[in-house]
Amino acid sequence: MKLFKNLSWIILPLAMIVYFSACIEEEPARPQVVAGFTYTVTELGTVTFLNTSEKATKYAWDFGDGETSTEINPVKTYVPGTFFVSLKAFNDAGASDILKDTLTIIIKDKVSLPITFDNTNVDYDVTTFNGASFAIVDNPSVSGSNNKAGKVGAITNSGVAFEGIFINLETPINLATQKRITMNFRASAPISVLMKLEQGTSGAVEVTAAHGGTGWENLAFDFTSSASYSRLTLFVDGPGTTAGTFQIDDIEQTATPAPTAPTTPAPTPPARAAGDVISIFSNAYTNITGVDYNPNWGQATVTTTINIAGNATLKYAGLNYQGTDFSGNPQNASSMGFLHLDYWTANSTALNVYIISPGPVEKAKVLTVPTGGNWTSIDIPLADFSPVNLANIIQFKFDGNGDIFLDNIYFYRTVVACTPEATENINPANGDINWTFKTNDAANTFEAFGNTSGAIVSNPLIAGLNTSCNVEKFTKTNGCETWSGLGKALATAIDFSTTTKKVFKMKVLAENQVSAVTLRLERLPFPDTEPSQERIANITQVGVWQELTFDFSNVTTGTFKSMVIYFERNTGCDGDIYYFDDIVQVAGSGGGGGGGGGTTNLAANGNFETGTDSGWLRFQNGGTSALDNTINNGGSWSGKLATNGASNPAFKQERIGAGVVKAGDVVRVRFDLTGSVVQPGAVFNVLLFGEGASGASFTHVFNPAPSPTAGWTTFTGTFTIGAGTDVSQGISFLIEAVCGGAVGCSVTANIDNVSVVLNP
Repeated sequence: MKLFKNLSWIILPLAMIVYFSACIEEEPARPQVVAGFTYTVTELGTVTFLNTSEKATKYAWDFGDGETSTEINPVKTYVPGTFFVSLKAFNDAGASDILKDTLTIIIKDKVSLPITFDNTNVDYDVTTFNGASFAIVDNPSVSGSNNKAGKVGAITNSGVAFEGIFINLETPINLATQKRITMNFRASAPISVLMKLEQGTSGAVEVTAAHGGTGWENLAFDFTSSASYSRLTLFVDGPGTTAGTFQIDDIEQTATPAPTAPTTPAPTPPARAAGDVISIFSNAYTNITGVDYNPNWGQATVTTTINIAGNATLKYAGLNYQGTDFSGNPQNASSMGFLHLDYWTANSTALNVYIISPGPVEKAKVLTVPTGGNWTSIDIPLADFSPVNLANIIQFKFDGNGDIFLDNIYFYRTVVACTPEATENINPANGDINWTFKTNDAANTFEAFGNTSGAIVSNPLIAGLNTSCNVEKFTKTNGCETWSGLGKALATAIDFSTTTKKVFKMKVLAENQVSAVTLRLERLPFPDTEPSQERIANITQVGVWQELTFDFSNVTTGTFKSMVIYFERNTGCDGDIYYFDDIVQVAGSGGGGGGGGGTTNLAANGNFETGTDSGWLRFQNGGTSALDNTINNGGSWSGKLATNGASNPAFKQERIGAGVVKAGDVVRVRFDLTGSVVQPGAVFNVLLFGEGASGASFTHVFNPAPSPTAGWTTFTGTFTIGAGTDVSQGISFLIEAVCGGAVGCSVTANIDNVSVVLNP
């Protein structure tokens, strides 16, 4: 035992020596790993993780939803919810560290109709412009058409013309079947509200509704378009300068209620000589005397005479049968050829008209009902009423059901002989155009578009400037598209670089309304629309043939393959009827009716002469983007940009030339400008963008940038679209004034006569 102790005593120091010797020879300590990460989250729930770990070579991610990853910087898309994310970082030496974090994913819904402002999980994406502001607030007055508590939108006008808001919609508004949009609106004084639908499959449309000033009221906006739109824009007091705060709520799309009565009068009959008409009921002619429009025949029908836009109209409410008696003044219609009627009904399923001679001898004519919310005009040959004695007509009778509206009940004859068309030429290659409608077939007929109708018919007014037999008739059917018109592809193109005959004349007849008439020449075969040249002339009289002139003398280049004609372009359709004839091509004396020179201007309203921002998007962005009628370079209006601080107001046109612009085209942007630029940090930019199926395909900043000066100068910039570039959706351009944050920076500029042309 003692020896063991000794031995132990001897061994212990040796062991200690060995131990300390080993410590001196050991490898350096393993590096310390520190796990770390950050992340960013998109509005769609896509998380990009950024690994900030130190002294690690390997990583193990646990995303908290059952999925893992060994990537350094993984990207993952989550569903909404809360997740516990961990990262284990380690190295080859075996050192490791773990970091855990809690991740909450909230994905807000995109806004679509209906809009109530009550759903906190909706991104309402309201954008203001021209000085307006917007906020979501509690309903300040639970009353009227909005008698529920909750959130509403508040629009505050600063008092600038054309200020408002717009909302980009995830689901576009489709007006194909439901054409009414309603909205609760609150104001304390009468005011108009303009709703504009933009960024659609057709041109922008707008409707104004009147608010009575009684607090919450439900406003209805009835559109006629059948297109789809992804942007809803609101103007409170539109072009006016009313300041104040107004509330909106419950924006929704509904079906337009079917009208129960006509809102427009019956079509105005053509002018006729007194001896060619026997009028029983019409404002257009002198009615015969001694007519009782409501004789007591024991009928249940309630008969009244109502006024529609100044036009007297018969109303038969709850029709069973109804007579019209002029037996005290019998009429000899044996020399007449037709009975004319205009009728309207929303609910009738049966309607007949009778002519009665003594006996009584009567014969019914069955009429088509209902009329679909439109006036129906019918001309019935008097032979259809045989055996009635046409030389001794004493009464009319209607029977059927429903509510019936009647106007323009008269007999008439057409006795004037027409002058047959002697010649015709609709092919420019065979000489000058002389479109007389001599031949009534498809090759000679203009094709109507936009839910309208066109056909070659007999001349309805053989008098004055036009006694020819055939003309083309154009009917702007109630509810048709505002862009409706007629078009025709030419057999060969008109070459404006060689022809000296650049003036077109056309005879027109308006049946019931004066109108502006647009004659458009297009470079491509109809129905393509761009590039083009167009001129406008005005019908100044109703019921009279006029000759209009369209002068293209200032167009020096280009070949034109189509002709398009618009009556009342970009206005509503109410059944108006127009006739046109004798389109001829003649030499002019120079000058012309405006337009874009020898190349088509893709930019809309480039001279601002509409007095509106039609065609333009205006961005204030902290500065001023406005229309100006005090400074211009020809005409009355120009566009104005101004900034004196950190801002970039701009004018922009989007997606122009879609279907026309292509890769390889040279694009020329040109405009006149005047103003001043004060440094430091002031820039006046012009940018061009390609619009492809997947978004912007290119961005080009013109360099050198234009510099506004005290006098009018012209900026011209050209850009060639690269081969293979997707411009299927057209191109966009932007003109902006920019100031950074430098003190003293300012830009003031007016722009005018903006053009964007291809391959100049």
